[in-house]
Amino acid sequence: MRVDELKIKRLIADYLKNNENENILFDIIKELSEMVYNYPRIVFRKDLDTCSDFYIYFISDIKKIILKYNSQLANFNTYLNIALKSRYINWYNKTISKQQLNEVPLENLNNENIPSLEDKITYNIYINKQYDNINSELKSLINSILKKLPQKEMLIVKLLFYPIDSETLKILSAHLNTSLKMTYKKYMATYHKHNLIEKQNELREKIYKTENRIYALKNKIDKLKKQNKSYKSVANFKQRLESILSNQRLKLYKNNYVMSFKGIEELLKISKSEIYTKYKKLNQKLQQELSQYAI
Repeated sequence: MRVDELKIKRLIADYLKNNENENILFDIIKELSEMVYNYPRIVFRKDLDTCSDFYIYFISDIKKIILKYNSQLANFNTYLNIALKSRYINWYNKTISKQQLNEVPLENLNNENIPSLEDKITYNIYINKQYDNINSELKSLINSILKKLPQKEMLIVKLLFYPIDSETLKILSAHLNTSLKMTYKKYMATYHKHNLIEKQNELREKIYKTENRIYALKNKIDKLKKQNKSYKSVANFKQRLESILSNQRLKLYKNNYVMSFKGIEELLKISKSEIYTKYKKLNQKLQQELSQYAI
């Protein structure tokens, strides 16, 4: 599902030119509503109640989302998909964190009610690529690889990429030799201490701001060239910003997990080096298998 690229860009341009006119904002929301509302259902197989809840959450932040968009840096559909995915994951984790720690909400923790593991792994591998959709062949390939993993490896991967679900909770309970109730308490306590969702959102904001600054400097350099004026200092500053941007993207890539390696180390009572070694081997295998799908 996509929105009309030309129409939405025109509406956004009109919105900005007219001092963020509320009537134009209403037209933008109307244009985006179908895609935003159906996003959880299509991508994550959610029910209609969840679609409604996420729609309210997303639309409440729509002004901020629109104002951050730069048409020179990316197509709006690409930008919207990134915004939807990051905000859905953030919304999901905020929702799950409200569960009482003395309850084990197994009825709410199932594989159909959370982002697919294959999507999360693929997104992590191709974090710097435009990757809006994952076809069924690719999903099948990733699933076939993951299903062959030993229990401990599967547990590590799920904790890295996934909010807790009933299957993972049961595996974790067996690994820790504790009841489901106690296991859930331990997981939530560790998650609150070591989750990386907020950090990812902060990094994405920094990256987008840096990209905008670089684009502004590029325009300034072009203008100075046309005027036959010196642009060396501006070019040097742009180069420094490009180096900063590269480091910011690398930092985001390294932190693109639901829970940190330190958190998994504390939860599973196994060394960080063992976690890293097992994940590195799996990651290398996935990258080899999935390289043909990179854009």
